[in-house]
Amino acid sequence: MVARVRPASARAVDVLLNAGLQAHRDGQFKEWTGQRHRRLAARLEHPWLALVLGTIAAATPAANRRALAQRALLVWAMSQLRPDHLSGLQDIAPQAWLQSTSWRPLLALACHHGFLAIPDFPSHYRRRAGESAVDNLCGLWSVVPSTLYRYMEKGRQQMGEVFLSREPSGELMLSLRETTWRLVSAELPPVEDRRAWHREQAEQALAQARATDALWHATLADDFELSLQVVRRHSLALAATEEADVMLARWRQRRSDAFSSFELALGTAALWRHRQDPARENEQLQVALRTADASGRGLLLGRAYAALGRFHMQRDPDRTQACYEDAIRLLRAAVDDRSDESAARHAGEELARVLIHLAWTHILRDDPKGLPLLEQVDQLARQSPLPDDIQAEAEQTWGEYWRRSGDLQRALQHKQRALNIYERLGDQRSMLSTCNNLSLLYAEARDLDRALHYGYRVLEAAANTRIEPLVLAGAELHVGIAHFYRNDFDGAIHHYLRALKAYDLAGSKGRTGACHYNLAEAYFHRFARSGDADDERLGDQHAGIALRLGQQEQRKGWAESVGNLKGSVLGGAQAQIDRLLPEEVAEHFVEMREVQAHRKRLAMPGLAAAEQASIRLQVARAYLAIAVREREAALTLARKHGLGERFDEELTAMRRTFERTLSWHEQVTARWEQVAADLLAPERREAVLARLFEQGALSKSVYASLSGMGLATASKHLGLLASRGLLLQSGRGPATRYRLPDSPDAKA
Repeated sequence: MVARVRPASARAVDVLLNAGLQAHRDGQFKEWTGQRHRRLAARLEHPWLALVLGTIAAATPAANRRALAQRALLVWAMSQLRPDHLSGLQDIAPQAWLQSTSWRPLLALACHHGFLAIPDFPSHYRRRAGESAVDNLCGLWSVVPSTLYRYMEKGRQQMGEVFLSREPSGELMLSLRETTWRLVSAELPPVEDRRAWHREQAEQALAQARATDALWHATLADDFELSLQVVRRHSLALAATEEADVMLARWRQRRSDAFSSFELALGTAALWRHRQDPARENEQLQVALRTADASGRGLLLGRAYAALGRFHMQRDPDRTQACYEDAIRLLRAAVDDRSDESAARHAGEELARVLIHLAWTHILRDDPKGLPLLEQVDQLARQSPLPDDIQAEAEQTWGEYWRRSGDLQRALQHKQRALNIYERLGDQRSMLSTCNNLSLLYAEARDLDRALHYGYRVLEAAANTRIEPLVLAGAELHVGIAHFYRNDFDGAIHHYLRALKAYDLAGSKGRTGACHYNLAEAYFHRFARSGDADDERLGDQHAGIALRLGQQEQRKGWAESVGNLKGSVLGGAQAQIDRLLPEEVAEHFVEMREVQAHRKRLAMPGLAAAEQASIRLQVARAYLAIAVREREAALTLARKHGLGERFDEELTAMRRTFERTLSWHEQVTARWEQVAADLLAPERREAVLARLFEQGALSKSVYASLSGMGLATASKHLGLLASRGLLLQSGRGPATRYRLPDSPDAKA
């Protein structure tokens, strides 16, 4: 007979329940026996205990805090077994005790461990004095003890599944917080003003950079300004959890005025920006713009255009300029309107912020128009002191201006002042961005130890929290530059390649070209040292790509800089780059590099026929990907200029060539119609597939938007689609993405 092995989650839940029972009895934890049990229990409680402790941090004495947190965690986890999906263990109807078997795992577990008292039902069972919970329930339900223990085992396994959830929904996390608070508040001494108490806890959590705890207390205090302060300063930390989305959604339901709706839309847009979802970010910015327009308030409309200008900064420079100019015009009018002094002062602050952002865009292009804009900001600051966050942005921008002017000492002074302000405010995102700037400045000043210190400070933060791709890419690039100046070309190339990958993900073509230039320079230097022909070849490849990207952006002097790079590194013998990439290779670098690698494999003698066939099919797939891309580019141009009919004959002839690619789309569509018909309506299914075919992957939030459902339901749907083989899941937390299993991206 083979012994039945209990799941690890059930064993660890048993440990937690026993510890919770002891805590429930005497307010202390018994020492868990056995290293394995301690490890399992810690694995279960780790993702959740911090949330519980953050909720009750200042509400209970330190001596009892962990015991109460453990008890709250277990009560909530057991309440997840309730068939009626309510939180907590209160208000269980007699029918649930007597007739419904679906309640029995919860009731057996809670009663056995002392979290619930069994009501007396004399008409069904007369219990003895001092009877144990097991005997009482066996008599009440007319079952033998082994059946009762099976109920408890089922409950433990279900609790373990809750604890081990890899991507808990925001609603689930918020229900844990609310259950915890109900347990704690029942034991708190009465206070005269509970809202003031919550406001105090929110300010304390804000000072300790516990963003989600601060937002929760601020919403309970019904303090809108404090809630906005949390969202503005800690949007990066809030973006890492869906609990913030649920809090803001509930907050929006309670406040329907134009100002609140506007601010919440901007705050939600910031969360989507940190999650790298430009579609959802733009959607919220458009909500803010419509709300501001309907309100008729120039201050709000100016801020909406300023936010849109920032959104388009990396995407459309002309649109950025237009949005910022509209924002400045509206905010100047609001400043001149003295009917509301408070609104005029606020408009002046926002005007300073927009001038700073516009100056930044000019400075990045080495445009002299940035200086007078910064001087206008200084004039506004002399008229009325600016808030710390705006003053820090001004210091940042002045630092960049002096860096590009060649005065590194003044640049460092401004950047250090900006960092000091951000550290005082607890603004993590801005702190990391400023550390990035300082890393580059110190590298240019050849203070390489400090350059690496600030660069690695950003990289270490990225290992523990989610940061914006551009900030991470900048840190990798600047650390690579510091290694390059140390003549550590291996380290420089390593970080340059990581920066290139991050910039590609962020869609920043300008910085991608700079990465290719730096890589070419580092490879040429390593070739000069080692004589490895591969380094020279890779240097030529990256130089060719950098040249093409610079020409596309019409950079002044870029062709001369790239053209002289190899000669300046290797000397006059090779004054020009003699092996720049052919245009076709540069245009389709990834695919052509793959083809070259496969051709080298085919040239090896002794390959089996099956392996040769496999390699040739991979070559064909790479060429097909190039052909599809060119075809789509042609179709886009034809649609844009209304030339569709003109190319009908050519497209008809090409359909035979693309028959296999098209048939894959058709096969995928047919399979979804057959397997996912019970989950999605036809029009919703078509929208989801269109997004997958176009982008290659989607997130839970995008799926929720396309399917018209909530995030919790979308998460369940995606799990079902993955279990049916229609999607493949990759990543963790907010970075989770779902791809088609047969797509080239998924295979790669």
